[in-house]
Order: sequence, then C-alpha cells, then structure tokens
Amino acid sequence: MTANENSVRKKIRISIIDVIIVITVLACIAGGVLHYRVYENNNKVITDDVFYVSMRFSSIENSSGQKIETGDSLYLNDGKVLLGTVNEVTEEDASFYYNDEVTGELKKGKDPGAKDISVVVEIKGELTKENGFLANGVKYVAAGMILDVYSDMFSAKGLIFDLEAKTE
Repeated sequence: MTANENSVRKKIRISIIDVIIVITVLACIAGGVLHYRVYENNNKVITDDVFYVSMRFSSIENSSGQKIETGDSLYLNDGKVLLGTVNEVTEEDASFYYNDEVTGELKKGKDPGAKDISVVVEIKGELTKENGFLANGVKYVAAGMILDVYSDMFSAKGLIFDLEAKTE
C-alpha cells in the first residue's frame, strides 16, 4: 500500500471533548434564540394601541371626590405602574338601594354626603388575541375588573365598566 491509500483509510476519530464542544455550541445558539423570541418580546413595554377605559368609583366622600381632575395621571397600587391619564370626570350623588317597608318594593335613594365618580382614562398598551388588552404591555385590563388606583391627591378602588379603542 502506498501512503495515499493509508491516509484515505484512516478513520476519523471523535473524542468526548469534541462532543461536549458541539453540544455547548448548540446550547448557546438555542439559548440565544429563546432569549430573543420569548424574553425580549414578552417584556417590552408596547404602546401601540390607545384605549379609553371607563371606571366608576362608588360612594366616595365629597372632599375626596373633588381631588380627581382631568389630566391627572392614575397609577396602579399593586405595581406602582402608570395606568393612564384621566380624560373626563363625571360626578353625581351616591346611589343606594333600600327596601320600602310599606310597599315591599326595592327603591333607589341618593346620598348627598357621598359621590359616585365616573372617569374615562386614556391608556396606551397592546391589544392581543391571547390576553386581551394589556395596559402598558404589562397589566391585563377588562370590563368587570376592580382596580386599586391612585393619583397625587386621590386613591380608590374602581370598577371598569367599558373599554373603547381610540379612533383617529
């Protein structure tokens, strides 16, 4: 046999170190892809969509009710995250229901010492098919939810009763 035939017949030998290096490189590539696709995309603050969220604060003291105004920034108490900006404020005397003892009917009464306050908050976020509307890309918001919010001078728990997309 000649030298050329010997070199062709040599077997390629793979050691355990070669296998470990290949596995490590593949793991680094997979980790980079997962980091970019999962972590980076899910943790971005996305503010593409603008919604008007209507909230109602029931039976707020008159003095506290006067402390929320148009232009105030509302924050979430649970995460100290900006929720949005107040666009509209509506006040009316607080309502309560009672059972009339004479007729046995349920009647509606007004309490002049307290206010029911409705606000419309402009919130930026992302509308997704999976989770609905994510305020600032991080807090799920839907009608029927009760949110604990505060501003510089006001703090209360409010019921979300409407969400509407802002139209240009």
